[in-house]
Formats: sequence, structure tokens, C-alpha cells
Amino acid sequence: LVDGRSVYSPAYSGVFWDMQHTLLEDIDRIEVIRGPGATVWGANAVNGVINIITKKAQDTQGTLLRASAGTEERANGAARYGGKMSENAFARFYVTGNTRDSNELAGTNIDANDDWHNTQAGFRMDGTVGAKNQWTLQGDLFQLDGTQISYPFWQPNSFFPSAKHGDHDASGGNLIGSWQHTFDNHDKLTFKSYYDANDRSEDYYGIAFRTVDLDLQYETSLGERNNLTMGTGYRRVDGTFDDTFQVSSPDQTTDVYNAFLQDEINLLSDRLWLTLGMKYENNTFTGDEWQPTARLLWKPETDHTVW
Repeated sequence: LVDGRSVYSPAYSGVFWDMQHTLLEDIDRIEVIRGPGATVWGANAVNGVINIITKKAQDTQGTLLRASAGTEERANGAARYGGKMSENAFARFYVTGNTRDSNELAGTNIDANDDWHNTQAGFRMDGTVGAKNQWTLQGDLFQLDGTQISYPFWQPNSFFPSAKHGDHDASGGNLIGSWQHTFDNHDKLTFKSYYDANDRSEDYYGIAFRTVDLDLQYETSLGERNNLTMGTGYRRVDGTFDDTFQVSSPDQTTDVYNAFLQDEINLLSDRLWLTLGMKYENNTFTGDEWQPTARLLWKPETDHTVW
């Protein structure tokens, strides 16, 4: 996830990392949630969740310029400007890009045909309304292209595979909005939505995805030992595929509805926690799914955790 937006691609059950080009100076922290997390995060959270979280706009005020050059990293640069829109609202804008040279195939002087060029630009705005409401609006646009060697590459008139020296390119963008209200008793209600569009073309295939995601979450405490989180959400993914001799896949539209409830119980103060939860999910492929969780977490020392 990047700021709560899933970058997991339905095309092949993974992440196209060359399409993720977040400005390093904007990253606040990277959270790693260990173990199965389907109750909160959904069916893809099998062994853990990685959430890349960027800084708020008020924490990136002023001007940033960065540039570098080299023999392999041919050119790398970024520019960012952050300013104050009003007494309670801040914004930043950025653009970044790089050009990477090709490698050489191991043990030879042959060009590996894997150079890479990408550009990305975006913005983020954060603000408050009164003392109890926070809002965020952010978005990115990207474009990349490069070369690659595809092997095995099958031809319709041959029984033998060949190596195809070709190009690949991708482009897309996203828009994320969120609103959080804090109640007098410190309970929190958060609404988040995003739209994500990306297209990718390679010699093997051409794919395009359009995703709409809506998420509502409520957090409350039941006494001093129970932290209760509940929520509901909806995600729609429209995927189109260009058939080639290498890959043929039908276009697909996936709808996912969910609702969840999770309680974190502090059995021993700052030492032992029990987490219980349940998520209901309905998806286009398998219909209704119930995803329970039970986890015991123990901290024998401040810097050691066993779960």
C-alpha cells in the first residue's frame, strides 16, 4: 500500500515496482504488519502488509532540489515546493525523473537491453476544519518506458522459442481523498476513497486497470484495555487485456464488498495482547467469504516481540 492505496496488481498477483516512484524525501515511514491480516486488509494480506506512508504537506514546506549523474544511473533529479494555502491548509507539488543505462549480460559484453526511463509528478494537500476534522487530497501521474529481452518468446510459425528484443511502457495516475473526524471521547471516524488508473504494454501482453475504492472505518476504546476497530468498504476493478500469441486473457470486472470487526485486548499492560476479529467479504469469483483471526502477541522486552 502507498498511503492506503493498493499497488498490488490483479494482473499477476504481485507489484510492478517500476511503476512505483514515490519521492524518497517525502516518505515519512514504512510500516510492516507481520502475519496474516485479512480481517482488516482483505484476502491479499496472506503473510503481511507493507504500507508506505508519505509526510503531511505541512512537514515538507519550502523548496527542495536534487540532481545526480553517473555511468549507470545516467540522470536522476527531483524538485519539490511546499507552501501554505491558508491558516489551516498546506500543499506541496513535486516532479521527479531518472534515466538508467542498460546492464551487461553476466560473463559477456552483450547489452542486456534493460535501460529504463521514468517521470512522475504529483501533489498533496492537508488541512483541518475546526479542532476535530482533518482532510487530505493527493494525487500522482507517471510515465515510464524502457527496453527488455523477452525469453522464451514463441512465434506462430516455429516450434522453438526465440529471444525478443523489444520495448515496454506504462502510464497512469491516481487521486486519493480522506476525511477524519475525532469525537469528544477520542473515537475516530475515517472515510477514504481513491481512483487509480494504469496502462502497461509489453511484447507479451497489454493490460489496463481502473480501480475505485471506498472505505469507512470507526475506532473506539472499550475501557482501558480494549481497542475496537470496525469498518466497511467497496472496491471495483475493471481490467482489460490485449490478447497476443503469448498470452490470452478475457477482460474482467471485479466487485468486492466487505465489513469487518476487530478487537485488540491488552491482557497485561504493555506486555501481552490478544487480537480477535472477523471480516466478511463478497467477491465476484467465490461469492461470500468469512475471514476470522485470532492472535496472541507478547513483548518480553521493549525491543522483542513474539506473536
